[in-house]
Amino acid sequence: MRVFAVVTALSVLLAAAPTFAQVPAQTAPRPAAPTVQTPAPAAAAPANVPFPAGVKYGYVNLEQVFAGSAEGQRIQTLIQTKQNELQAKQKALQDAQQKAQSQASVMSDAAKAQAQSDLEKQDKDLQRLLEDAQMEVQNAQQAAQAEWQRRIMPVVEKLSQEKGLHFLLSVPDSGLVWADPAINLTEELLDMQKSMPAPAAAAPAAAPAARPATTPAPRPTTPATGR
Repeated sequence: MRVFAVVTALSVLLAAAPTFAQVPAQTAPRPAAPTVQTPAPAAAAPANVPFPAGVKYGYVNLEQVFAGSAEGQRIQTLIQTKQNELQAKQKALQDAQQKAQSQASVMSDAAKAQAQSDLEKQDKDLQRLLEDAQMEVQNAQQAAQAEWQRRIMPVVEKLSQEKGLHFLLSVPDSGLVWADPAINLTEELLDMQKSMPAPAAAAPAAAPAARPATTPAPRPTTPATGR
């Protein structure tokens, strides 16, 4: 009896933090830069470090700010929900596989064939559920990022103006390797974000498009022969 490769990538594919939505500068729009891992020195800013007088630039970790927003937390909740659903289905398939294997020696050929068919259906259902979950998370993430970007941009501008900055870098997009923790304004932006108005209620996620059922092609009719 064939053993199925159970979907083990679901935790990797769904557990990752949502991709950061770039906040554009007040210039012509440009494509979003690829997300990179935040440099450790920039992420670990000591608390209560005063912003240096006269400095006209700073940086923030917008991935961290998004994760602390209402939209970011909503996405994390959705991801956790989908993980739980997928893990339950995965466990059911594993149990079914183990049961079929343990009983294979006492099963008739017909019973083995039926068990194999049932396992194949469960495997396909799990693969489809994973694909649908990925699409749902992706769509919800894009909508959440758009809403968050609309709300956070005025706060970014306010923070920059209060500090008298000429520019403010986004750590994941800037290629920053090292920077003085004193000019890390992430915590201040997080604090200011808490006072933003609550986001609009999330619209229900659109259900994945129904997949067309696979039906066998009709057999051609045999023409009648005359006598």
